[in-house]
Amino acid sequence: FAYLAVAGPLSASILMLIPTCLVVATTINLIAIAKRVALQGKRTVNWQGIMAVILTATVYCISVLPFTVYLTVAPFTDVDDKSKSFFHTHFLRIAASLPSLNTISNFYIYSLTVPSFRAFVLSRIKQPYQFLSRTLTTILEEDEMILERRGETITRFWLFRRQQFDTASQLKPNSGVRGSQG
Repeated sequence: FAYLAVAGPLSASILMLIPTCLVVATTINLIAIAKRVALQGKRTVNWQGIMAVILTATVYCISVLPFTVYLTVAPFTDVDDKSKSFFHTHFLRIAASLPSLNTISNFYIYSLTVPSFRAFVLSRIKQPYQFLSRTLTTILEEDEMILERRGETITRFWLFRRQQFDTASQLKPNSGVRGSQG
């Protein structure tokens, strides 16, 4: 952000305001086109998508505005010790961290407004679960088949496995069993 402060308030404001104005202009244009299409009744309008764009643009503008204000006003503030000034410490910290709000909020905005995005995210969440479920089921079924061939009960098998685990967990390093030097 230092390069913006060196460039002066006019350039800093322009660099921050131009993208914001473009976002606002394209959002207004999108709303106008959607309204025109809805009034003509020729096609259906995807209101969820339009709501997502409006919310995303609003959050973007809100998140960028404080930093734009800081970059515009900071050169004109006359403070002896900037470290004791609320504007140059706390406001700057808040203004510089707010743009990350835009990035963070996009996931939630799309999740709330776009059903196809929700379905996509759910399918991606379910994939590892389904894989693990199938894998564990296959392993358990194979163990059951082995036990049935041996004529053992599943309970005896799992007790044996538990005893193996308990024995292995009781082994201590340098106890003379494994890896001891001497």
